[in-house]
Amino acid sequence: MAGDVLLTKPYLQQFGLTRGWYAQAPVAYEQYPLQDAVYHSGEVFILSQSGSLTCFNAVTGEQRWTVRVGDPRNPYLPLGVGESAVAVVNGTHLYVVGRVDAKVVIEKDREFVSAAQSAAKKGVPAVVEYKIIPRTGKVIMEFKTRYVPSGPPALTSDRVFVPNMSSLIDIYDLSPGKEAAYFCAIQADGMVAGGPVAAGQHCAWLSVKGTLGVTSNEVTGPRESTAYNYRMRGFGEVPPTSRGDMIFAGTSIGEVSQFSTKLSEPIWTTSIGTKLRTSPVAIGPAVYLTTQDYRLFKLNSADGREMWQTAGIRQFVAQSATKVYVIDEIKRLAILDINSGAILRSFPIPGDKRALVNPHSDQVFLVSNHGLIEEIHETALKTRLNYTHQELANSEKEDPKKAKPVQPTDPAAPVVDPFAPAVPGNAPAVDPFAPAAPGNAPAADPFGPAPAPGGAMPAPAAADPFGPAPAAGGAMPADPFGK
Repeated sequence: MAGDVLLTKPYLQQFGLTRGWYAQAPVAYEQYPLQDAVYHSGEVFILSQSGSLTCFNAVTGEQRWTVRVGDPRNPYLPLGVGESAVAVVNGTHLYVVGRVDAKVVIEKDREFVSAAQSAAKKGVPAVVEYKIIPRTGKVIMEFKTRYVPSGPPALTSDRVFVPNMSSLIDIYDLSPGKEAAYFCAIQADGMVAGGPVAAGQHCAWLSVKGTLGVTSNEVTGPRESTAYNYRMRGFGEVPPTSRGDMIFAGTSIGEVSQFSTKLSEPIWTTSIGTKLRTSPVAIGPAVYLTTQDYRLFKLNSADGREMWQTAGIRQFVAQSATKVYVIDEIKRLAILDINSGAILRSFPIPGDKRALVNPHSDQVFLVSNHGLIEEIHETALKTRLNYTHQELANSEKEDPKKAKPVQPTDPAAPVVDPFAPAVPGNAPAVDPFAPAAPGNAPAADPFGPAPAPGGAMPAPAAADPFGPAPAAGGAMPADPFGK
């Protein structure tokens, strides 16, 4: 089948690329094709319409685990992936599968735990016993949702946020060592556009009315859970995205803003003049935007300034140290220069392959509807670039309130006031309207006729070519309208 054709290594070498690995996910294409595929923090997740969820190591291609969730007779929503778990919505059921094992402190009396914490502060090794709860590849939570879910969930380390058709966001507790349970619900300002996103330990969402909502750091109840709501100009059509504690959101009128979970006002707002096609993608100092008219914008994440734009681009894929990988308007894989946005090379992708959005590394992942995955990267790079959340968060530890305003690169020269008093030590400015000094010739009239050669008086003005002819002897002509 065309979708299962691999890009050969000699073919990729023409473009400075090579294939790292390929793998086959358990997808029964004829009856249950691919439903969703997501790359997140070193792992690739494949969900088929049969409910088969498979995890692959993104570096080696090794299959880590596979699990079956849900009922194929009910529809599946796109995956929600967090640092420690993956959430699957099937009909009105929510399933959460662990990505890592949980490490929990063994319950002891309070005096022992307090003494151990005090000793740790003084540099003395604390004797605290832990137990490992196996959660990797296991269903750790299954719930029937209260209302019909409207989009993919968002996950923090201990919470799952599920939007529903009633403009509510249901919150479930995933704290290690506790039994998973429904916690509370938050009222959004209208239905959530797409789904919410995790921003550190916060959750953010954009409603169809254009209101950005952000939860507080500690979700304690329905009234105390929302840190702030900010009404943006325009309507919400695509979900926001996050990088550490920073949130990037765009509206239907082409306005894009950066928010912080610590501030209730945008850090910057810019306008690109057209609707977004997909959610913003934030990597390092750049924010990439794809629009409905197939343009790719690269903005400076510090101030929202446009760095470049390129036409004919459908989707952002990945970024390396020197190049940007995208899908162009006719679904070819294109390679752009990272500094100018110029298209360097492009080549077609066989069959029905889709490219995964990868904001975490420089790898390109292509997945077919039959579940065939192949990883592509630059031949010259011996090690993979990894844009981890921790590295990005460290670059933004500075308080956004103390951010310095951006200075213009070429400030305008100061305007000199000709009527201001002279500065001591400098010659006084010449007043163009002052009378001529004794012994000096009067200044020439800038609006008068040019002087004749040799300094003679200028010739009299020429006769009016449209006026009446002069009378004999130079007398004034008779008034044709007089008596």
